[in-house]
Amino acid sequence: MTRDEAIAEIQWHLGNRGDLSDKIVLALARAQRQLETGRTLPWFLKQEDATANLPLGSSEILFPSGFLREIDDEAFHYQGATGLFYLEKMDLRTGTRRFNADNAGKPRAYAIREVSWKFWPARDATYNLTYSFYKTAGTLASNVTDNAWLVNAPETLIGKAGGIIASVIAHDRAKALFDEMFLTAFAEVLAENEIRQRENLPLYMGGRL
Repeated sequence: MTRDEAIAEIQWHLGNRGDLSDKIVLALARAQRQLETGRTLPWFLKQEDATANLPLGSSEILFPSGFLREIDDEAFHYQGATGLFYLEKMDLRTGTRRFNADNAGKPRAYAIREVSWKFWPARDATYNLTYSFYKTAGTLASNVTDNAWLVNAPETLIGKAGGIIASVIAHDRAKALFDEMFLTAFAEVLAENEIRQRENLPLYMGGRL
């Protein structure tokens, strides 16, 4: 679904209110921001097996564009001499105390900051780390065709944004419809998350443990 198709559906449920187009664009952006902040994130926002290039030295590494959140069980790692080595996550104070600023070597730990990662110890060479993270579905300022919410769960975003608009214009019937649309669609997103997580669990005799 494109952004403009989402706008048209919201307008339809509001009685074909063509005068609300600009406000609906703002509501869609607000709804997406709310969906991507402070709650369970959906599988379709995952960016798997990304690469972080760590140059020689101790400089911090900025988050990639659109970064929302780390995926804890797919944290920074690289191929070592004896297999995969996963970096330890710690707070800034612990890392600063544990690692001597004068000793360089392979990356062993990191801390997440406001807009960047801090790695320890200082690197003695360039390293490429693999990790996965959640990325925002992107801007809705134009008639995009690849917004992850509109591609994978359009009713979630339409229901959330439509509820915002219906509240503003005091359209109670439409508000109830949009709220129900959102709750049903978001429940389906969470259920799909659960199914995909279960699929990654090991199989045992008699089922999954």
